[in-house]
Amino acid sequence: MVDFEEDEFNPQNGFIYVQLPNVLLEYKDLSIGAKVLWAKLAQHARGAGECWPKQDTLAQEISLAVPTIIAKMEELEEKKFIRKYIPQGEDVIKHRTNRYRFLRHKCFSDGTASPEDISLVPDLKGSEVPNYKPCSSIKKVHYNEKENTSYSLKESSKELSLAERRLVTPIPTTRQKMHLLAKDVSPSLKKEEEKKKPPNTIVPSKIQPYLDIWHKYSLKNHCNNTVYFEKTVEVLKQALTGTFFNGKKDLSEYKGEKIDLEVWERSVSNFALLAHNDDYFPNNKAPLQSLYIHTFLYNPYGSERSMFIKCLTEEPKKKFQIRNDDHPEITEALKKICIDELKLPLTDRDGDLLVQASQRLMQYFDCNKNKIVDYVHNAKPRYKRIEILWEALKSRNKLNRITVYYFVSDITYNQTIPMYLRQKGLWNEY
Repeated sequence: MVDFEEDEFNPQNGFIYVQLPNVLLEYKDLSIGAKVLWAKLAQHARGAGECWPKQDTLAQEISLAVPTIIAKMEELEEKKFIRKYIPQGEDVIKHRTNRYRFLRHKCFSDGTASPEDISLVPDLKGSEVPNYKPCSSIKKVHYNEKENTSYSLKESSKELSLAERRLVTPIPTTRQKMHLLAKDVSPSLKKEEEKKKPPNTIVPSKIQPYLDIWHKYSLKNHCNNTVYFEKTVEVLKQALTGTFFNGKKDLSEYKGEKIDLEVWERSVSNFALLAHNDDYFPNNKAPLQSLYIHTFLYNPYGSERSMFIKCLTEEPKKKFQIRNDDHPEITEALKKICIDELKLPLTDRDGDLLVQASQRLMQYFDCNKNKIVDYVHNAKPRYKRIEILWEALKSRNKLNRITVYYFVSDITYNQTIPMYLRQKGLWNEY
């Protein structure tokens, strides 16, 4: 382990109960983000003044990105506020992460006192009582009596000197320290973040119709003050010339033809079926719904083919294929019940389920012809069976709870219909 140098100290011994010293807060040659990071590092100081927090931990505690933490750490090291030690030799076994120690910067002394001299809690031995000499320029210090946890200073004299201001700083609670830090530091950090935001990107007139078609199908919205939007405008400019994959090559499947609004809308509409309609593959639609235009043109799942080309040259595949309808009149009667009685909007998937329901309904009565009273089985027309199915469903379920699945469900044919037939005396047990 590397021995401590004379210019290294523990800030918790130098600034007792003070999270961010006034001298550091007033120091102009250091960014506010670096000051907040210094205060957070000071909380992690151990022993003689050494800390080793993870960058992810610091980023989470002070709400900054990891790259920003690295930059502010380098700033503190460059301005000689901290010193970094990289474990070497035998130290690697004990310490696998970098160590940081605090340096006595010139702003801490300022020609008046060193950090150890301005400690608010003196080192008392035995029954010694410290003999403090009151500062001549400090006349009165009043504390707010409304709450025990709040504090304030009312200074009736002229402005205090730097050393005196250190001595009269009250001891706040942890909650108050965090509140003051958030109040004093957050606006400055927000200003720095606002400066980093890119300006609004100007949309060329020939690009805007393509964006309108994209948003027309309720796909990922594009804001014109993001980095993604800048990429979107650039790739659309390239795509209008038939060039894809960042201009490195043309896609032979599209034969280098230029994209017009008709071609663009055909591909985007097919893509919207994949992203929003449950009747089409894939099962997990969240990645498609969050796709930006530039990733739509450049396939994020592989470099060999873009989603634009795929949706342009292939029709979306449905999850459910329509079956051969052996009883079309029964299927139409079931559809009429769903539309007129249940007020259900029917999709292709629902139509496939009703085809299955008509087949199962006819098969059920044919298989149980010996148990069902003859006039039910031989009734003409066969719509009497549909009436029994519908009345049986209503006898067991509320009308607003019945869906298309009930017409083909196992429970319907194993429990609901037999129970209804028994209640009506239409089920022959022998």
